[in-house]
Amino acid sequence: ILRPVRRLLLRLRAVPQASLLGRVGVVASPQVTASTGYATVDDGGAGLILQVRLRDGDALLRGQRVVLLDYVAEHNHYLVAAEDSHPALSFQDSLIAGDKEIHR
Repeated sequence: ILRPVRRLLLRLRAVPQASLLGRVGVVASPQVTASTGYATVDDGGAGLILQVRLRDGDALLRGQRVVLLDYVAEHNHYLVAAEDSHPALSFQDSLIAGDKEIHR
């Protein structure tokens, strides 16, 4: 039954977690703390909703931009920090969902 769609299914592979490190996302949950939170990241397709945890600092609120710093496999979440706390990564503005133009 699946043979006709087998080739399509082979193309639908998961995005490796390490390839998302350094990407910029947007807080989707009411807040992100050291124990809970979600963020959306544009992967070039439909987008991803990821479990994230704050590395340090005050809670981040919905709509704030975050940088994915590390992946914690045993807990299946990413450690994040506010984008403005990492100004060297601001060149990644073009990775935000809906922003397909390169800004210089």
